[in-house]
Amino acid sequence: MTASAPVNPAPVLVTGCSSGIGLATALAIARAGWPVLAGVKSAGEVGELPKALAAEPLPIETVVIDIASEASVAEAFVKIRARHDRLRLLARQAIRP
Repeated sequence: MTASAPVNPAPVLVTGCSSGIGLATALAIARAGWPVLAGVKSAGEVGELPKALAAEPLPIETVVIDIASEASVAEAFVKIRARHDRLRLLARQAIRP
């Protein structure tokens, strides 16, 4: 049984979305109808994400968040908090270098 996404759900933050498991996780969650905040290490390191979004319009918003940097994480959460009152879930797929 699959759970359906509620109307106006809180977003899911997925880190490591430039490729691999992070990207696959973000796409799967978005395809299920949940809004996704796709975390990438930097604005210049978006990897395969733009190509995936061009091929399939999904409720995905890109967020720069480098989990190896406390300052980057803090800045990302300030920006997220400005747009969303809460997160539904954090899926940490990024690995530290």
